[in-house]
Amino acid sequence: MYSVLQLQKWIAEDSGWVGHDKMASERCLREAAFGLLADHELPVSWIETVVVLYRAVTTVSSDLPDELRNRFQHLATRLVEIIPDITDEPDIVRAEADSLREFGELMSWPVESMYEKLVAEANALEGDPEDEEDQNVDRLGKSENASDRFDIDGLFEGLLDRC
Repeated sequence: MYSVLQLQKWIAEDSGWVGHDKMASERCLREAAFGLLADHELPVSWIETVVVLYRAVTTVSSDLPDELRNRFQHLATRLVEIIPDITDEPDIVRAEADSLREFGELMSWPVESMYEKLVAEANALEGDPEDEEDQNVDRLGKSENASDRFDIDGLFEGLLDRC
């Protein structure tokens, strides 16, 4: 998607194309995006990618047809629902929440409740830091006990004799 965005930026800013050629290029890209977003399967897995695609189809003109705008919104809404199933990394979920907020601002679309849902999910995945410290202390205690039961030197004793 990033290469598509870069190509559209080049067309809009540096290509030297006249206005109607730039619009024709963007119209073709919008038709392709419309077909991609019409598929019943999710064409992308991350909201960040939706933002990049949206930027690409609005590089020349920010005027987006309602049907394409609705498909973008529907895709973002579906991704918010499935992101917790895709990853258990709180930083990734939080980054997706930030991408959702950016997307909402780009489209002038209220996304605050979905944003809060993703942030709450990220916080839940993070858990309580004190609990993690307690678990690490427990693990350290268990590993010390385990090393007392094994003779590490004995495991490596015959290794040098093999050479």
